[in-house]
Amino acid sequence: GQVLALSGSQQGLDLIARCLLDPGDAVVMDRPGYIARADPAELEHVLERCRPKLLSTNPTFHNPTSGTRSLDLRRDMLRLAARYRLAVVEDEPYRELHFRTPPPPTLLELDEHISAPIPRRSPPGCGWAG
Repeated sequence: GQVLALSGSQQGLDLIARCLLDPGDAVVMDRPGYIARADPAELEHVLERCRPKLLSTNPTFHNPTSGTRSLDLRRDMLRLAARYRLAVVEDEPYRELHFRTPPPPTLLELDEHISAPIPRRSPPGCGWAG
């Protein structure tokens, strides 16, 4: 494997966007207050309407809401990403702050469709779905 040292997550997101996106492409991302109550049908509607190339999410201790996406919602999101052939960026800077129980698995750990994971930082969480 290869490692690319970055000055921060913003630089990583910029590099991912430069590699995967063209001017005018749509990107789907979390919105504050949405992550803990995500509705797969709503996400699919957005994917059908906008046809994005990239899905960016912070599924564990979302900033600023601190919501954590359930295991079922994580799997639903991965199924949709595979169906719509989306690149997925999983931003997990707070995952290791989980108390009392182990943190939920990352999308990368759950995904059966990722063919080329792109480790971005610890823990890794970016890959191509499809």
